[in-house]
Amino acid sequence: PAPTPATGGARSQDINALITKTALYMERPTELDDGTVISEFAVSGSELRLTAALPKGMAEFSDGTRMSASRAICGRRAFVPLLQGGATIRATYSASSKRRAEEIIVTSSDCVS
Repeated sequence: PAPTPATGGARSQDINALITKTALYMERPTELDDGTVISEFAVSGSELRLTAALPKGMAEFSDGTRMSASRAICGRRAFVPLLQGGATIRATYSASSKRRAEEIIVTSSDCVS
């Protein structure tokens, strides 16, 4: 009999292993191109969760901030294979006394230019 093609389950195990490895080995803190500083990396299934702080001097989280943060995540070389493999990256920006916590969710479809 012909070999059975790899199933989505095998692929999802591969991407989950890659997400776990990325979370384990990323430098802390990591600064993205837009100045966002990531202090923590965590894994939840096929999602890489980032705990981030706004770039220095930025007091509020705007639509422009959301767009530049998404671009910075899409452009981070370590994240590209995760996104291409179907992972989701969720960045939670910590709250301050003047603003609530904000969150962005990035998938490969957000990285199409």
